[in-house]
Amino acid sequence: MPFTEGTTLLHPERALLKWEDIRNRSDIGQICYLTRNTSSTRHTRHTFDHTSFSSERALELTERLNRAKGNAKDLQAQPRTCRSVAGA
Repeated sequence: MPFTEGTTLLHPERALLKWEDIRNRSDIGQICYLTRNTSSTRHTRHTFDHTSFSSERALELTERLNRAKGNAKDLQAQPRTCRSVAGA
């Protein structure tokens, strides 16, 4: 984010959120998979069963990212606020 108007997210399963002034990224694309292992205590190694990809979840993720973009723009929210609201 921010996306320009009319941008299509082609691979939501690869989505990473990088927040301004915050070092870590959020691997939000992982929710597109039904089977995943995120047990790494440092959250550095995530493995996915690529056959468990859910197109329904990918569509939902795309819609949520678009809503978040709109909310951030409408509210003129600061990056830390957006990150907190997104639960990332």
